[in-house]
Formats: sequence, C-alpha cells, structure tokens
Amino acid sequence: MGWREHVDFLLLLLSLFFLYPRSCSGVSAGGPHELHTLKHLRLRKLREATVHTVHSPDGDVIHCVRREKQPALEHPRLKGHIVQYAVGQLDQDSIHGTYAIFDAGKPAVAMQREMSIAQLWLVAGNYSSTFLDTIEAGWTVEPQAYGDTNTRFFIYWTNDFYKSSGCLDLRCPGFIQVSNDMVLGGTIGPTSDFERQLEMQPILVWKERVTGHWWLRIGMTNIGYWPAILFKNGLQEKATRVQWGGEITNYFSGGLHTTTQMGSGHFANEGFGKACYARSLHIVDSSNTLYPVPSSIRYVSSRPTCYSVSHAFNEAWGSAFYFGGPGHNANCL
Repeated sequence: MGWREHVDFLLLLLSLFFLYPRSCSGVSAGGPHELHTLKHLRLRKLREATVHTVHSPDGDVIHCVRREKQPALEHPRLKGHIVQYAVGQLDQDSIHGTYAIFDAGKPAVAMQREMSIAQLWLVAGNYSSTFLDTIEAGWTVEPQAYGDTNTRFFIYWTNDFYKSSGCLDLRCPGFIQVSNDMVLGGTIGPTSDFERQLEMQPILVWKERVTGHWWLRIGMTNIGYWPAILFKNGLQEKATRVQWGGEITNYFSGGLHTTTQMGSGHFANEGFGKACYARSLHIVDSSNTLYPVPSSIRYVSSRPTCYSVSHAFNEAWGSAFYFGGPGHNANCL
C-alpha cells in the first residue's frame, strides 16, 4: 500500500469512528509566547500591505499582497499588544504530521484589530533565533484581515520566525492549491451555538515521503501542499513540536484586558456543551501512519484567569481537550 493510500485508509477508519457533527457550545523557555506574539505582528504587516482583492464564488473578498511589499517586523514591545494562548503541546524528535477536529466557534472580538483563532501548528527550529519554521491551519475571526466577524478557515507558514517570510492564506507565493473545493480564507458556516453545535471537518497536515511536501487535507479532500523547499530550519525534513488550541490578540483598550473571547468564550472547566475543544488528536509518523497523541501532551495557558485549557475525559473523542475563555473578568483585568 502506497503512502497516500495508507493515509486514506486510516482517515476512513477515523471518519467512521469519530462521526461528526458533535457538540461544542516549549522547545525553550518562553518559546511559545514568542512564537504566538511574532506571528500576529507579521499578520498585521501583511494586512497593511494588501494591494489587490479577489471575489470568491460565495461572495467573500480575499485580499492579496505583493511579495516585495512584505515588511520586516518591528520590535514586539513597540506594538502595544500581546498574544495570549491556551494550547495542548507535544514535543518529539520526529513528527511528520497531525490530525485534529475543532468545533466551529464564533467568538466575539472586541476591536477590529484584534483576533481569535483555533488552529494546529507544526513547528521546527530554534526559538532563541530567527531559525524557526511553522505550518498552521484552523479557523479565525479576524475583522482587520477579512473585513467582517465571520469565522473563516485559514492557513499560514513562515521559515524565519515571522521575521520577513510568511503568508496568510494565498496572499504571497508558497502554498500550492490543487483543489477548488475550498476557498482559503473563506467563511465557515454554520457555526456552533447552544442550540446547534457543529464542528469543522477534520484537518490533516502530513509530510509526503517521496517529495517531502507538506499536504493539507480537509475532510477527505486534498486541498494543496507547502513545498518542502519553502522551509530551511527543520520542516524540510520533519517537525519537532505540534500544538493545537486557541490564541487571541489583546490591545489593552483603556488599560484593561480585552473582552475578546477565545473558543466559545467559556473556560475549559465548564466542559461539554459550553467550552470549545480540540479532539481526535493524532500524530503522523515517518511511515505516514496515524496514531493517537500520547499522554505526554502538555497543556499551556499564557494567562489562565483569562483563558484556560484542560484535558477532556471523553473516550469517544480519543485524545482531546477543552480550551477558551471570556477574556476580561473579575480575575482578568
């Protein structure tokens, strides 16, 4: 059985076992915080450089940017915001992909320039320098990037710790799309609420063994790939860290913590029917075999009184956890 057939067969088994829709209602010290902060600084620069728009068949407006207009980052402390996250994290010597299912949330975003994201990350490199590669995919509510508060599917990559490379969706050369079944940056709908609770289709990113490209699959459709040649700090061969979960940007309007929500806006300990989750978490090994995430997964929150993360005890979900929170509250000022 070839590599693609191997992954297809395993995904079919996963799809039969984990039927959907279901319910929703550091490599080094300081590494995760720097990773999330620099990514959002990079996104802001890309938005400012938008020069062209494309209208998708479903009415969305997709913004494009010239490659030569991608500016380098300025120092994070000069930007007036921080990034906060609540994630599950696994570090291993050799990771060749990951599979996850997220619920399709619609968190409230307090300011146009703030955002709320649920995604997976594949990471390789060194957090203490610019030698870091990432591949990212998930959903986002991001008014400044997309012009509305819709929940949208997005992808992202960088090969220098967000310094001068990187691309949101198809806004610069990099990702090669081979299927028209999904608009990258397009609206996801419907989303979850307390009466109708839905999930995204499963996301799989895996490294094909012959070419070394990183393929993106949504449901059972191969959307496209990140060529191996894009990366130079490890992802051309493998990842050494994978994360799943949520993050937000906080501009401290009026000197107070933002009310931008993560996930559904409920804390992880509120559990099923309220808190959002990532479930059916799997890792892909060097033989393109999927296996459940081991118990060595760590749960990390940058500010637990604002946004939290905790293990989900649900046998039908496999490896899973809850994450999210409301932002500003009596314990998060």
